[in-house]
Amino acid sequence: MWAGKKDPLNHVAVNVALYGKPARWTMTERGRRAPRQAADGYFVKNSGIRREGDSFVITIDERCTPVPRALRGEVRVRPEALIPFAYPIDRGAAHFWRPIAPSTPIEVTMREPDLSWRGTGYFDMNWGTVPLEATFSHWDWMRVDMGSGRSAIFYQTEETDGPGRTLSLDAAADGTISPFGEMATRHRLPKTLWRVNRGGWSQDGAPTVRRTLEDTPFYVRTELTTTLSGGARTAIQESLSLRRFRNPVVQCMLPFRMPRLA
Repeated sequence: MWAGKKDPLNHVAVNVALYGKPARWTMTERGRRAPRQAADGYFVKNSGIRREGDSFVITIDERCTPVPRALRGEVRVRPEALIPFAYPIDRGAAHFWRPIAPSTPIEVTMREPDLSWRGTGYFDMNWGTVPLEATFSHWDWMRVDMGSGRSAIFYQTEETDGPGRTLSLDAAADGTISPFGEMATRHRLPKTLWRVNRGGWSQDGAPTVRRTLEDTPFYVRTELTTTLSGGARTAIQESLSLRRFRNPVVQCMLPFRMPRLA
């Protein structure tokens, strides 16, 4: 990770997580020969994302860790509307977040393991001009599928030298984004086994943790039940502790979860 700051293109990876049964997880770091940019997409070794008509097609061809099993398949994302603008998520506007398609039909067809499904997905991206840990100490994010192509999205960042930014957004099916018009309160959620702080938003008491999907020393992904617009909703929540990420002990642990193939 320290080396990646000097030459990011020499430290690239594709991360895929399948939850449930069968479960799979992969995030293999690769060297400068692996990434390839083309007119229709971006590729890392045999995996990548490309534009095909009105769809984005994500090809997955990876090896899992810690058990070395194949993970191969395809995800087709069919956005009904693309959001063309991005939001700064820090006071100095060094980091941006773009909710490209907050609620979009997806088709998943995996060959290894053999499973497939259709549903509703979420498609976004982040980028910045300096490392995340140079600006942030923590952030919480939550997305709620409100039905009919609508999503509620909440974002709160904390910077190393003070508060960051807070976003509460209502994304409609046609790509229109407006402030979320109802009062939703951020609540502290139970800490994980790694004792990472996490928070989620609700209009009626604290959200309920249904499943902790990822529990690492600095990053958490959680499935929640929350209350918005008068009803119980399923939410996906993420918390990132950059204070933890900066710890040299945590940096030394990363290769065990993220092996490198140069």
